[in-house]
Amino acid sequence: HSFLNRLPDKLIVFSAFLKDIYIKKGYNKDNIIIHPNLTDLKEWYIPDQEIQYTIGYAGTPSKKDGIIDLLYAIKLLKEKKIFIKVLIVGDSTNNESLIPNFKMKCTELNIQEQVFFVGLVPQYQVKEYLNKCLILAVTRPTTTQTKAGFPTKLGEYMACKKVVLATKFGDVEAYFTDKINIVLAEPDNPVSIAVNIEWILNNSEKSRTIAEMGFEK
Repeated sequence: HSFLNRLPDKLIVFSAFLKDIYIKKGYNKDNIIIHPNLTDLKEWYIPDQEIQYTIGYAGTPSKKDGIIDLLYAIKLLKEKKIFIKVLIVGDSTNNESLIPNFKMKCTELNIQEQVFFVGLVPQYQVKEYLNKCLILAVTRPTTTQTKAGFPTKLGEYMACKKVVLATKFGDVEAYFTDKINIVLAEPDNPVSIAVNIEWILNNSEKSRTIAEMGFEK
């Protein structure tokens, strides 16, 4: 990338993190535009779906999306007698399945009856599943990858008109405000994730407003 990126005189990048990298390489900051991923609102929202799951996630459930932190948060809530159902849609697309290891982890945490994996499904089914969830989660840890990127799923989640629970990774706080149009937890922190899930469950009216504001954003 060091060679290829010397050729253009202007750049479009996903995040402030990437913009700073190119400024350090000598690019004029006025020639770099930050443009996060966007999505089509009409493509994702399905009204009047029956809620079947408390939390939903869609994507490749790898380390970058913090699924293990989410599972630990579910365990913490169970210890407080708060039982929720979690739906995980997706799997690896070019390696062996990630699901068996996650199922083993769920058994280790004694939450195997609360977490449901559906694997890879067509896109129309992805949105059907997401619209059956109360909360949509992207609990990414702090890594170079999560600082540099801006996940497409964040826009897709918002387009479903659901309250989104996210960790404070990358540029999320540059676009969204905690308890206004998103609910933010600390990254790498299952306790914070659990606390914020409980807050959403205890503040249903406010959470509906947050979902609407996220959709508008």
